[in-house]
Amino acid sequence: EFERAILDYTKAIELDPSYVEAYANIGLAYTKLGKYDQALYYYNKAISEYEEDPSLYVDRGKAYNEKEMRREAMADFNKALELDAESPDAYLNRALTYAREGKFEEAIADYDRSIKLDPKNAESFLYRAISYANKMEPEKSMADIERAMELNPQSPEVYLNRGNLYFNQGQNDAAISDYNK
Repeated sequence: EFERAILDYTKAIELDPSYVEAYANIGLAYTKLGKYDQALYYYNKAISEYEEDPSLYVDRGKAYNEKEMRREAMADFNKALELDAESPDAYLNRALTYAREGKFEEAIADYDRSIKLDPKNAESFLYRAISYANKMEPEKSMADIERAMELNPQSPEVYLNRGNLYFNQGQNDAAISDYNK
């Protein structure tokens, strides 16, 4: 279905070369397909047409992160926040970048901001929990995992990470139970 979307949006661009959403959506489709170079090309085209949309920088930053181009990703998340200081998605993705660099304090600060702006985003709680676990703060990690579970009880990632936390605390039966969910 992503290939079909790419074809449809390409036709739309032929009709209107300034159709920013088409470029952005082609970028998203290529991102979903794991074709990050192509995604970056279309995000760059979208940004060249409309430099003031913070979501374009967030999406391009995600693609940079997938290519492990952390400096470029961080620049895009910072630009998104410059354009919209209230973007929970920009804070979340900048936090993920900090965490990938092992900068857990900075990551937690950005997860905090993301949660303040969007307190129902289970991902922010889950990834903050992982940062707390990496800082050897299991109580804070468990509290965030429980909150993520309340917000998204169907997420296998939440159970996996709670299982890891149980395992690291020597609670093997509880860990196995979560791993089996």
